[in-house]
Amino acid sequence: MSDYDPDLTDDSSSESNPDSSVRITNKFSDLLEKTERLGAGGFGSVYKCVHTLEGKEYAVKRIELKNNRKQLEWCLREVKALSCLEHKHVVRYYQSWTDTNWDGFSSTEGSQSQESEESKSQESEGSEDSPVKNLLYLFIQMEYCPSTLKSKLEEQPVNHFEVLTYLHHLVKGLDYIHNSGFLHRDLAMKNIFIGKDKRIKIGDFGLAKELIGQDDDDMYCSHSPHSESIGIGFHRAPELKQHQPYSKKSDFYALGITYLDMLLVHVETDHERSHIIDGIKKGIFPVDWKFDTALPRALLAELPEARPNATQILKMIEDAKKARG
Repeated sequence: MSDYDPDLTDDSSSESNPDSSVRITNKFSDLLEKTERLGAGGFGSVYKCVHTLEGKEYAVKRIELKNNRKQLEWCLREVKALSCLEHKHVVRYYQSWTDTNWDGFSSTEGSQSQESEESKSQESEGSEDSPVKNLLYLFIQMEYCPSTLKSKLEEQPVNHFEVLTYLHHLVKGLDYIHNSGFLHRDLAMKNIFIGKDKRIKIGDFGLAKELIGQDDDDMYCSHSPHSESIGIGFHRAPELKQHQPYSKKSDFYALGITYLDMLLVHVETDHERSHIIDGIKKGIFPVDWKFDTALPRALLAELPEARPNATQILKMIEDAKKARG
């Protein structure tokens, strides 16, 4: 990303040469023009933005901080995790900053108008993400990924060999995250993207936390006020219901559910998909199951110590590929 120092901006240059095509900006966020909202959740909204000087596309997450120190410290964990990670299967981090600008990206009249219309739309939908003036916002600038893994799989019939390749890439990315000293804690299809380089990317580190412990295969993180709610639905490992610490093996359990989600992406209803996954968790596979059973059984083992580590999972994936011929 281009270097930019707002302290070096000379406003007088624009006055002396009003016809200049060079845009003089007064702060960092003026360099990003918001084009569309990509998604929203409890941790903020994500927008597709274009850098006004580079012409490159980025994803920017905006988080309303409400001047809450604890919330700021929680959100900065995502920044810390992302800033430490650089891997082809992890969404790339570029920059972060705080801003009180209610618009967050550009002070131009056009962008404010766009934000105003968006705010009205969000209010009509009952969204809690409507921008409020005079609040502090955290912005995280990341690699823009044009599609999600889910949308890619929905466009075509499921190819088991291809899904195994995606799983292989996810294991590589997750193992890198673990080796970098973090747990993801929210691995699911909704947080897996396809980059412009066509590679699978693990994203959304809003719940990431640093590892502690001694055993390389069973490192864990301490409990937090959010620990009991970490993991959604079927992605939540059994040990978390017993108030045990979240570990690498908890991430691998979520990976196992994500693998099933990839295979079952074309199942018509969420209820039917949930019914199939619930049965597989108990070791009961559909009679017409045409995919491997070893990987789901291993990854969804009830006890975390019974689940394979990254090296073992990669070996199982290769075995499953060979079995497919």
